[in-house]
Amino acid sequence: MTATDIHRAIDAVWRIEQAKLIAGLARIERDVGLAEELAQDALVTALQRWRETGIPDKPGAWLMATAKH
Repeated sequence: MTATDIHRAIDAVWRIEQAKLIAGLARIERDVGLAEELAQDALVTALQRWRETGIPDKPGAWLMATAKH
């Protein structure tokens, strides 16, 4: 996969998973603003790591696990 392909795939994953990710984090943190920040931090990490390692089999679960840590 080229860098452009990975960026497009990450964008698609983000569009699919964003609402569920933020909602789950908001339930855990009881703060929507913090949940949005954590989700965005996880996205930035995904942009860095997935270029090297490829997109995981369960990207939504990966984003949630990353956001929770």
